[in-house]
Amino acid sequence: MTLRLRTCSALALVLLAWPRPERNLAAQAEPASPRDRLTLMMAVERALTVFPTVAAARAGYDAAQSTLGQAKATWFPTLQLSASATRFERPMAVTPIHGFTPGVLPSFDETLIQGAATLSFTLFDGGARGARIGAARQAVGAAQASVTGSEQDLIASVVRTYAQALAQRETLAAHDERLRALVTEHSRAAQFLAAGRGAEVAVLRADAAVAEATAVRVSLAAELDLSVRNLARLVGSPPDSIAPDVLSPVVLRESDLPSRAESHTLALGASPAVERARRTVAAARAGVGVAKGARWPALALVGRYIDRGSSQGDFTGEWDAGVQLSYPIFTGGAISNHVSEAKARLAGTSEELRLAELDAAERVDRAWSAVEETRARVASLVTAVVGFREVARVEKLRLDTGTGIQTDYLAAEADLLNARANLAGARYGLLTARATFALATGQLSPAWLAANLEIEP
Repeated sequence: MTLRLRTCSALALVLLAWPRPERNLAAQAEPASPRDRLTLMMAVERALTVFPTVAAARAGYDAAQSTLGQAKATWFPTLQLSASATRFERPMAVTPIHGFTPGVLPSFDETLIQGAATLSFTLFDGGARGARIGAARQAVGAAQASVTGSEQDLIASVVRTYAQALAQRETLAAHDERLRALVTEHSRAAQFLAAGRGAEVAVLRADAAVAEATAVRVSLAAELDLSVRNLARLVGSPPDSIAPDVLSPVVLRESDLPSRAESHTLALGASPAVERARRTVAAARAGVGVAKGARWPALALVGRYIDRGSSQGDFTGEWDAGVQLSYPIFTGGAISNHVSEAKARLAGTSEELRLAELDAAERVDRAWSAVEETRARVASLVTAVVGFREVARVEKLRLDTGTGIQTDYLAAEADLLNARANLAGARYGLLTARATFALATGQLSPAWLAANLEIEP
């Protein structure tokens, strides 16, 4: 009687622990309709629209464009208007004295009112103006490279998170199949024991296997939930707004990788990090020109129109125009130190460019090797899953006919689950590896995804 109660209690625990449909994180709701599904392309488009890193990079690009506009404005003359009203203790001349001709005296008043329009234009500044514009133009290019780099990094993050969620969803589905098989085995062992044809240890072993599998399922479901929440944050949705079952599976189209040498060439030509470093070097080189320009005299054209009067009126206007020359004779070493600083900055950015090129080559090597390794793992695991599935089928058949051993069957189910989980991880890991390779070579974009991925219905 005690054994039967124990068996019934175990079955009850299994039924209670078995995930109900509404609690199953792999199927939280009814199957999603096509219009409710979230594809990888949709996730990437949403992320590029709302994620802060890309928005910040685009704002930096806008700022660089404005800086370039300010630099270009120095090619045009400047016109300024000014006005003032001054109260004096004693009357003073309201208009200037241009000569001491008898009978020609200026008006005097305690209040002097002036208005002026000043026009100025730099004729020559030693090339500093052109160098500033060149530096600003290179800064725009660097900002554009930053935008491209942030977009590619974000796409890679979305692909990695999306693929991880799909792999975890398949692993959870495979685990659920194993759990159902273990429950079936528990029932079979309990029935044999009740009929006096089985041993109690078989029921206890099945109990332990079901309990362990149930605990593992909780962990797998929690990991899947976390990945989906991370994906929701990337696309700008509330963390609990996306269910795992709405994610559409993706298949990577088979294609050959370019050689390592070709991949390095691609990276050096298209990597946003390398392009940003190149632009920074060019801007620093222009900065040297700006610093050296201070050694040359500056020549400017200046003209003014001034209207003066008192509180009583008597306004008189006049103009003046001329050429203004300025040349620094002694600055205490400020100009030479400025030039030295600009040259040092150029040397530093040149080394940063070399470092960026080395880093790009290293990233290509890692990504290239990861793709080849993952491809080999997928091929091996496909064979492993086929083999373990056949072993599990045979062991189940032997167990049902009384010629097998329960431990062999349970081990076969565990091996099949591990192989299926590893295969799911490898398949979506290959997708991630290919996206990482495209990122390393500067090719990752929505167009690349559209050309290399297929969305499964």
